[in-house]
Amino acid sequence: KRARAARAAPARPRSAPRLTSNKPSAVKLEGKLGMTEILSWEASLPHALAVRDQAVRQFAAIYAATASVRCGARLTWGDELEYTLMSYGGALGGEVVCGDDAPCNLRLSLDAPEVLEELAQDEEEARAGGLPKALGGDWHPEYARWMVEATPSVPYGSGEKDLLGCEANLAARRRRMAAVLAARAGGAPATPDAGGAFALSVTAYPLLGVAPHSSPPAPARGERAPVSGSLTLGDEAIMSNPRFRALTANIRARRGRPIAARVPADARAEA
Repeated sequence: KRARAARAAPARPRSAPRLTSNKPSAVKLEGKLGMTEILSWEASLPHALAVRDQAVRQFAAIYAATASVRCGARLTWGDELEYTLMSYGGALGGEVVCGDDAPCNLRLSLDAPEVLEELAQDEEEARAGGLPKALGGDWHPEYARWMVEATPSVPYGSGEKDLLGCEANLAARRRRMAAVLAARAGGAPATPDAGGAFALSVTAYPLLGVAPHSSPPAPARGERAPVSGSLTLGDEAIMSNPRFRALTANIRARRGRPIAARVPADARAEA
């Protein structure tokens, strides 16, 4: 009965608060990232049963459609690489040191939206100029404004040649990223003295939350920040895509408080 009632529920209440964005972009947004209307946590609750019911039905349908696939079918796969944008320059300050007690002018670069636009345009021009599909890449936004996600334009196959093709594609994407970042700095590579931006493939930035950690600055505002309520990072560091901001706000609403993932100051002593 509950499942039938959930399926009969309206798709969306007309008065539901939403986060919207209609800004045109050269960056290709697909799937959930392409959604421009996101329900708040409170507005989504009446539809929770319907969502779970549809998820089970979709899984059952996909399983039934693929259960007869036998060994020997062509396997296709891909990779997903996330870059962290870093930059030299900006006013020194705060208590951050990079080593040998020297002030650190290394920052997270919050220019991912602009970099993504230029990467998308560069990719289109390269394809128009005859870039092989095997060396093409797609560029996607990620949660934070210092993140850029890259995937191959076409999937790889299941042969040894495809393994070598993966390495070539990774290298081609890295070269395009480096070229776009260098062009933004006047054509010169990034150095501590000359400034500029560069990309790293790291899982986390160790000085995140230790001000000043970004350029431009994203000062923490605590409960005054309408989206995150973070004590270490401002909402300006979240990508403008409405899905990412709604994700953060809805997690806070579901938990009833901001996410607290701080490590105790005496954790090392306890270890």
